[in-house]
Amino acid sequence: MGESGIKAVIFDMDGVLFDTERISTLMWHKAAGEFGLADIETDIAQCRGCSKNDQIGYLNNKYGKDFLAEEFKERCSSLIQHYIEENGVPLLPYAREILSYLKNAGYRLSLASSTRTLHVYNELRQSCLIGYFETITCGDQVSKSKPDPEIYLTAVKILSLEPKDCLAVEDS
Repeated sequence: MGESGIKAVIFDMDGVLFDTERISTLMWHKAAGEFGLADIETDIAQCRGCSKNDQIGYLNNKYGKDFLAEEFKERCSSLIQHYIEENGVPLLPYAREILSYLKNAGYRLSLASSTRTLHVYNELRQSCLIGYFETITCGDQVSKSKPDPEIYLTAVKILSLEPKDCLAVEDS
């Protein structure tokens, strides 16, 4: 480890280790077509990295209280899960290599993902990445969604470190 004082690296998952952002975008477009929504790119950008409840709130605010936001989100999730079951979750280039490098260099590795626990563990097991992480903190284990720092502060606390001792790798 370098002189920076960094002891741990906390990774986001979607869009950092896995190419799930591309899959999510494709499936949001598909669901938007089914629901007759235009300008879905703005919605995707506004909702990326947010909790399901925050996404539903955003969609209801934009499209009105009569919009079936929860059903739209369920359809998106269903399409994404079906795609993943059929095709797996693609790793981003060099994801495994950087995790190996950091672990071998003595850094403690942690994961902090807004995704629900069940999906996080399934994707990490499928990709054989689960063993790299000392701790895993998921979106359904915190009360506030990203960009609120709660999930990272929780991960730091579980590691028994101070925020200044950790580096976060995030895409949103």
